[in-house]
Amino acid sequence: QLSELPLKKNCPFTFCATSLSLPSRRVTVERIRTEAGSIYEVSLYPIVSEQDTVLNIVCYAKDITEQKQVEQRIQQTEKLFALGQLAAGVAHEINNPLGVILCYTDILKSDLEALSGQHCDDIEVIEKHARSCQHIVSDLLNFARSRKADKSLCGLNPVIEEVVAMVKQQFLKNRITLDLQLAPDLPELLISRDRMRQVFLNLLMNSSHAIKENGTIQIQSVYQNKEQTVAILFKDNGDGIAEDVLTKIFDPFFTTKPQGAGTGLGLSVSYGIIRDHDGDIQAKSKPGVETTFTITLPVKSDMIAGNNPQEEA
Repeated sequence: QLSELPLKKNCPFTFCATSLSLPSRRVTVERIRTEAGSIYEVSLYPIVSEQDTVLNIVCYAKDITEQKQVEQRIQQTEKLFALGQLAAGVAHEINNPLGVILCYTDILKSDLEALSGQHCDDIEVIEKHARSCQHIVSDLLNFARSRKADKSLCGLNPVIEEVVAMVKQQFLKNRITLDLQLAPDLPELLISRDRMRQVFLNLLMNSSHAIKENGTIQIQSVYQNKEQTVAILFKDNGDGIAEDVLTKIFDPFFTTKPQGAGTGLGLSVSYGIIRDHDGDIQAKSKPGVETTFTITLPVKSDMIAGNNPQEEA
């Protein structure tokens, strides 16, 4: 096998499983993924003699990581659009009867105030679960929302600090440390402050659920001058995400939480918001070690006029 040859570390050929002991006389193609997450298409071209025996094999590796990422983004966008239309119809149909149930629950609570506490408790159970359904419907409608968000020039660091202030006390109780590493030279971006706050809050809460107690969440913002982008990284040392799960985390309604603990729409909504800002969101994870979500947002040249952020070292 190619993996048994004395090749350099991280060479794509070292990850090939194709056997060379009985080489094929036809071109063999194998798709491999390196430890760094890069995807290569490895082609083995046999050089055949006049006696129809394989003399040599030409090995060619093509990096198709970016191509696969583009394909995944297109598939994800199409999936979100189709499910968004379905979710909008379902949510509207459910919302109306839910409103009626909650209205009559309030009436019953008023009428039964003089009755036993058990009756009131039973009605409160009905109300609790009806409101739970209402929250799910609200998530569905947010997910299905296709209108463009109102955007204005805004700095990302203040939005991050605002979200951190919202969860700081809750995280302290669970002994979760928040480590902010925010670049002071970030240019302002054309964003929806509310939508971006929603994304950051969702990523922070997901990280805290992965840690549970005693851990660290690092939030980093970086201005990438060469690429004309701003990157925001959320890194935690929680349980991590298995590779087979990592490919599904942005799918609508996919969740690893117990039944009733989540709708599985948080990351899907976040993905849609970032794409609405012409950005990208990626996740990398080492199970049992760490997980990093990276958001990349474009910087328009006319937005940094008058700003002169220093080049990255």
